[in-house]
Amino acid sequence: MHPRTAPLAALACAVLLAAPLYAQEEEEYDYDEPASHRALNLTVGGVGISIGNSERVTGIRINAVDHDVKRVNGLNLTLWRPRENDELVVNGAAVGLAAPVARTINGIGIGGLAVVTEGSMNGIGAGGLAVVSQGSVNGISAGGLAVVSEGGLAGLHAGGLAVISQEGLTGAAVGGLATVVEGDVRGVTLGGLASISQGDITGMSLGGLAVMAEGDVRGITAGGLATMANGSLTGINVGGLAVVTDGPMRGINVGGAAVVADGPMQGINVAGLATVSDGPMQGLNVAGLAAVSDGRIEGINAAGLAVVSNGPVRWLTGAGLAVVSDEVVQGFATALYTVRTRELEGIAVSGRNDVRGTQRGLSIGVYNYARDLKGVQLGLLNYVRSNPRGLRLLPIVNAKF
Repeated sequence: MHPRTAPLAALACAVLLAAPLYAQEEEEYDYDEPASHRALNLTVGGVGISIGNSERVTGIRINAVDHDVKRVNGLNLTLWRPRENDELVVNGAAVGLAAPVARTINGIGIGGLAVVTEGSMNGIGAGGLAVVSQGSVNGISAGGLAVVSEGGLAGLHAGGLAVISQEGLTGAAVGGLATVVEGDVRGVTLGGLASISQGDITGMSLGGLAVMAEGDVRGITAGGLATMANGSLTGINVGGLAVVTDGPMRGINVGGAAVVADGPMQGINVAGLATVSDGPMQGLNVAGLAAVSDGRIEGINAAGLAVVSNGPVRWLTGAGLAVVSDEVVQGFATALYTVRTRELEGIAVSGRNDVRGTQRGLSIGVYNYARDLKGVQLGLLNYVRSNPRGLRLLPIVNAKF
């Protein structure tokens, strides 16, 4: 189990222990004692009312403590936790003052404290403390503390503290503290503190503090502090502090402090402090301090201090202090202090335009420098290193075509 899910798994265990099914000491019952199926049967043709520990009933069955019941088609009403009852299949309704327990419930399961199945729960399940299944839970379930499934969740599920699945989730889950899924999520998850998946998330996931996925995320995610994925992020992703992925990021990505991708970043990327990409950054890229890419930056790029790229910076770029490219600035770039690049293809406007290679286009600044010029420099001082002596440094205008 992943360390991030361990505290919530402990919560699930606490829920199980809280239910009378597990809270009573096992020596209360002698499980080797064979079941007595004595009952008062008020039936016609095998259908009717049975009072006692009847083995099979179609109709209404009422008993204090179930033991080795096989099948109930209709209503099974019990008062207390059962003895060994792991073969029971209920088609209809299983209702217990404490906790109905069955292998499979098809229909409705209601327990004052818990509903427990060793196989699957299919239909509607409601437990004062928990709905717990060693198999799947399909349909609608609600637990005062938790809904816990070892075999996956499908449908709509709500836990006062948590919804936990050791397999996948298809549908919607709401946990007062968290939703934790060790498989893929397809649908909607909402956790008061966190929504966590150890697989992929497809759909919408919201977490009061965080949304975390070990796989890919596709859809809408929002975390009060962060949205994080070890795979790709695709869709609309929001983090109060940060949106972070170890893979590509595509769509609308907004982080209060940072938007960070270990791969390409495409779409609308907005951060209070920095947008950082280990690959290309394409689209609308806006950062309070800096937009930084280990690849190219393309589109509309704006940063309070700097736009910095190890690759090309293209199209429309503005920064409070500097625009820097190790390769080429193409289109229009402006900064208060400097536009620095190896090649310029377009227009650069700043206090100091520094082109270490060839400038193709127009530069406007207090000081303009180019190793080679195929265009125009406009500024207080204009220097072209490849010009003949006497024409290298000129005031106001320097031009070469």
